[in-house]
Amino acid sequence: MTRRQKNLATLKKLGFVVASSLPTKRENERVRPASEIAARFKALRELFLWVASDDAMKRTDVKKALTAEEKKVHAMPRAKAKSIHRGTIGWRLENMWPLAWILGFDPVPPVSGEMIDGEIIRGLLWKFQPKAKLAREASEVIDLEDLFYCAHNAGRSAQLGGKTVPKGFHPIAGTGVIHERRHALTWATSPRVKWDDTDLST
Repeated sequence: MTRRQKNLATLKKLGFVVASSLPTKRENERVRPASEIAARFKALRELFLWVASDDAMKRTDVKKALTAEEKKVHAMPRAKAKSIHRGTIGWRLENMWPLAWILGFDPVPPVSGEMIDGEIIRGLLWKFQPKAKLAREASEVIDLEDLFYCAHNAGRSAQLGGKTVPKGFHPIAGTGVIHERRHALTWATSPRVKWDDTDLST
């Protein structure tokens, strides 16, 4: 059974319907260096804490791993960053989970569409210390990215009115969760591609 066949079978059991025309041959067949993934994770964690936490903290030099827009938020006085971005910064947690998983964090992020829960958040923010070493085989990472790629397709179709997602799945919020987790996985399997240039088409 091929990677795609296995992923389609998994998604079918969950209630997702994936377009039969979805390409099986894609460019992301390698995982970028662990040092880049760890740097991105640490930068996102610091950015999240700068905006969402009330604990005292000092910003570090994480600029190289932030996007241009993220750098602006990171450079803001904390009160201003909180007032503008506190309502949306939580999406960065969804990016962080797959990156941490690649580096050894458990459990694996699911395609359920449910937002990250408190226990996982506490683990990512306060317990997990990423090392610049891949903890997963490249094939595992690529398999999971393909699973999210397919689930993303089903979610996008549901947003257009298709009956392509499980009962109770929210087409907007659920697909948003899948989108952010997939962004991290597709970036991680697209060496030399910048975060903002990651191909998230379905």
